[in-house]
Amino acid sequence: MRKIDFQTHIGMLILSSLFAVWQLPSGFGQEKFLPGEIHKPFAREPHLNGEMANPIDVLHYDVDLDIDMEEKSIWGKASLDIFWPDQAGDYFFLDLVGLKADSMFINLASIPITADDGRLLVDAQHWPVTNDTNKVTVFYHGHPGNDGSGGFFFGDNIAFTQGEGLNSSPPSMLRYWIPSNDVPDDKATLDLKVTVPRQLTAVANGTLIEKSEKEGRVTYHYRERHPIATYLIAVSVSDFSFFSDYYVSLTNDTIPLSYYVLPNDLSKAKEDWKDVPKMMDFFERTFGAYPFDSYGMVEVPIRGAMEHQTMTSISSRLVTGDHTYDYIVVHELAHQWWGNLVTLADWRDIWLNEGFASYCEALYIEHTQGVSALQGYMEAFKERYLSEVNQRGDFPIYDPVYLWGATVYQKGAWILHTLRWTVGDTLFRRILRDYGQTFSYSSADTRDFIRVCEQVSGSDVQPFFDQWVFGAGMIELSASWEVTQVHEDQYLARLLLQQTQRVETRQLGGNAGS
Repeated sequence: MRKIDFQTHIGMLILSSLFAVWQLPSGFGQEKFLPGEIHKPFAREPHLNGEMANPIDVLHYDVDLDIDMEEKSIWGKASLDIFWPDQAGDYFFLDLVGLKADSMFINLASIPITADDGRLLVDAQHWPVTNDTNKVTVFYHGHPGNDGSGGFFFGDNIAFTQGEGLNSSPPSMLRYWIPSNDVPDDKATLDLKVTVPRQLTAVANGTLIEKSEKEGRVTYHYRERHPIATYLIAVSVSDFSFFSDYYVSLTNDTIPLSYYVLPNDLSKAKEDWKDVPKMMDFFERTFGAYPFDSYGMVEVPIRGAMEHQTMTSISSRLVTGDHTYDYIVVHELAHQWWGNLVTLADWRDIWLNEGFASYCEALYIEHTQGVSALQGYMEAFKERYLSEVNQRGDFPIYDPVYLWGATVYQKGAWILHTLRWTVGDTLFRRILRDYGQTFSYSSADTRDFIRVCEQVSGSDVQPFFDQWVFGAGMIELSASWEVTQVHEDQYLARLLLQQTQRVETRQLGGNAGS
């Protein structure tokens, strides 16, 4: 008899079944937005930075922004329709960093400006007692800033914003250029009017509804009629070259595709982005109707790409003309469903955005290249995760130590891949369908996703999430075998596999993870 013992770490199971496509039921995405209904800002826990949620619900932003390219400054007027139920608390605040508020009004009444550490405070004594909803207007100006990765940037004949700051906690960056309730679970509709020199083009979220010229300057008026999280609001200004395409949806709606690129990259962008309609078709068949009125991409000098709602910002380095970065185009498009239609409620739930979009890369690979390609893609994800573990150590994917790495992105994709294997392909499809439908144009956290999983599967999936989401690390197996000779030319082999890692869970809201 020979006995061999060894320890091994494995990533996760690779599923080799095909992933069929499906459609959401009729009525998906019907819009009825009332105060408190498009997100849940009043019952949340403290946000990522430990502060309690602002006791308000912003319903609409109406912003006028005049950009001075030479002075690298802005002048702004922001009018916010704010719902403050029962005037809970003594005050509320608007986030505004590095800019000077010149005056503030509630409806037409001037109120004193109280600025405190990047916030404008509004005392309850100034709020009309007869109204729950009022219009707060701020006139402001200054040189907008950034954290090196997110915020407002000026360059050579270009200005642009990035909604996520990789170097900030929390990473919401609208506060650097618009007074706002800058948290991801307070979604609102948007009118954004941007005035720039006549020779330049301004690009923003939603639909361009008007363009007007006066005294050598042009104002572009964009409207996003669907609720948008603050970190997804963006503007880009330059002498862009423009080209367009379209996608005919499964419901025969024509979705315009608008692309803005730096002039030298026009031909490369046309080649790189020509498959976007095919990608949209796959995601529509997989997750349901494209949830917005338009889509587009704008080229700016950033390090990667950012899924600003309806208008993805993409780095010049990713426009190559040879489809090298198709996976990034897929990833950002997938965010229009997972991140923009359904938005993370809190930055601790970042995996609900990035893990989902990363797994969509793998699903598209499976769709276009087959199961073997999917397996190879997931194997590469595993290696990237293991590399990060070697550098940063293990940490849970919920409330992660580092938001922008392989634990959130690649392990997040593996969690969905393993969930798919665990519950089966049919139930996995239903889980995503119901999750998207339940929280469309709203926000969700990990608890919400768990509830959908349990409702659809009829099973207790908490232990799964305890290990994979609220716990750190991966499966550790102890394997041993022994071979016994039973006849002259026959042997009996016995293999024992035992899961040995310690399962540590974290408390979430008093019950999850326990």
